[in-house]
Amino acid sequence: MHKYPGTRVLIQYLTLAMLLLVANGVAVKASAQSQQTAGALEFAVGYNAIRANAPPGGCGCFYMQGARAEVDLRLHHWLSAVAEVGGAHADKINSHGDSVGRMTYLVGPRVTRRYGRRFSGFGQALVGAAHGFDGYFPTAATFSTTGNSFAFSTGGGVDVALSDHISARILQADYLYTQLPNAAGDRQNNVRLGAGLVFRIR
Repeated sequence: MHKYPGTRVLIQYLTLAMLLLVANGVAVKASAQSQQTAGALEFAVGYNAIRANAPPGGCGCFYMQGARAEVDLRLHHWLSAVAEVGGAHADKINSHGDSVGRMTYLVGPRVTRRYGRRFSGFGQALVGAAHGFDGYFPTAATFSTTGNSFAFSTGGGVDVALSDHISARILQADYLYTQLPNAAGDRQNNVRLGAGLVFRIR
């Protein structure tokens, strides 16, 4: 029977594609413009919502809501390194009134394209860790109210400049993968949505 290749293979393909993109950009786009923008910092804060489900394999679907913050260090006028911390929580996710929370700690590359002076769009691929809390995280032998796992996210967003130093992130959408214990494959494939403000230091 044909088996789906799995998230690990998807991550490998995405990582390879990102590395090839970065290598190509570094080779052909070294310019005075990149030297002028390298080292710039951006800080972003905003709302964070994760589309999740319980129990595993079903769709008792709900939104976990919270916030996230990030630091973006410009390496080139189109390439930057991002570090992000995000968290979300939901109450009464099922008929038993259970709750669940999740924190993610992610880092990775971001590619940004600017459209005139006001608009910019970006895509990124981030890896790191997830921490589940205030929930039910079963394993084959036992269970816990907390759990830790690998995490991966890929997606992008759109920013609109309000001034030279402040932008509105009108939308950010990501696929978020975690491996928190759930006694049903230990995998979570979620959609994450957000919006917020970006503060730029030149």
